[in-house]
Amino acid sequence: SRPGTTYSLNAVGTSPGWYTDNTYKNVTKVVFDASFSAAYPKSTFSWFARMTNLTSITGLSNLSTFYTQDMSYMFYGCTGLTSLDLTGFQTPNLKNMEYMFFNCSNLTRVDLSSFNTAGVTNMNYLFRGCSRLATIYAGSGWTIPAVTAGNFMFSGCTNLVGGRGTTYDASHVDKTYAHIDGGSSNPGYLTAVDYGLSVGGVAVTYKNASNITGPGIVSGTASYNPSTRTLTLNNVNITLNTAAGISVNGTFDGDVCYINLVGDNHLDVTNYYSLFVEKATTITGNGTLDMGSGSIKVSLSAP
Repeated sequence: SRPGTTYSLNAVGTSPGWYTDNTYKNVTKVVFDASFSAAYPKSTFSWFARMTNLTSITGLSNLSTFYTQDMSYMFYGCTGLTSLDLTGFQTPNLKNMEYMFFNCSNLTRVDLSSFNTAGVTNMNYLFRGCSRLATIYAGSGWTIPAVTAGNFMFSGCTNLVGGRGTTYDASHVDKTYAHIDGGSSNPGYLTAVDYGLSVGGVAVTYKNASNITGPGIVSGTASYNPSTRTLTLNNVNITLNTAAGISVNGTFDGDVCYINLVGDNHLDVTNYYSLFVEKATTITGNGTLDMGSGSIKVSLSAP
């Protein structure tokens, strides 16, 4: 047992006990213990609402959200938080995200890449007032076919920039731009967490782009610069069996992928493509790229 007050989980549509008894006003840090992973709350409504002194939340991977239906007002007014990594959240049953990050005025980045939003109907005021928010990461599960209430989602998010450079536009603050940025042809405010690129069987994301590692990358260094769309291979040796040594997928986040070669690089793939390309790719640099001894070298299907 632990000292302190014990609260029951709040039901959908009701506030948690620590909110109704005003405990929330003094909270500076939240810790989710491993034992909490078996709780499976159906509602996280107002869990951290108006905790203006809250600066740290740890152990979020122990918050099991699989059955959660209502996340509305969850981080409402958390002005002390600067970033949120919610990549452990699985949300196949989520319905309500209204006011979830409302007025998190110091939040600069939020990662929602594991979210499944196919069943969400309400996103009203989702990020309204997040004036310092620059990046919202999303994955393939972010879709909004069921959203019927999506007003003022991004109102006041003046620093927000999508992954392809779309900047905040006060005339587009509803659900219209609530998707991964497709550039001028399909502008959006979200940024793809996965760049549509893999090296040594490892998907390249914003988290590992500066130093891509994995069991297939035996030696050397690989890095990716999303601003220039450049993958740099520096004396890299990749050994794989059933995955591409380097893959530039059709979902690649750019019009052209540049592969910059430094030193001697080797792709030794036995039962798949050494180089798999579905988007325009330019190889640059003074280094070399050896495709190895595998029977399949390159697949090119880029326009």
